[in-house]
Amino acid sequence: MRRMRRQGIKMKGVLPKICRFPGCGCETVAKVLCRTHYYQDRNGKPLTAIKPKTRRKGRQCSFKGCTRPAEGRGYCTAHRAQLYRG
Repeated sequence: MRRMRRQGIKMKGVLPKICRFPGCGCETVAKVLCRTHYYQDRNGKPLTAIKPKTRRKGRQCSFKGCTRPAEGRGYCTAHRAQLYRG
């Protein structure tokens, strides 16, 4: 299919480029579904909305009195290193 597209050959019945799940908008992989919805369908699970990836920016270190930004496990880099060292 890719070779045909590169050569400029138009094909009838080509899969649309957007997932058929309402509100998804991701690029299709197979069966007119994006990768996440395709795997849900393949595993026999009901198609559900994809949770948006969120990052926890702006959180402060959980160590009492520390105002540095949290990097991992709720602690800043220095306090996380202390936690692993013991």
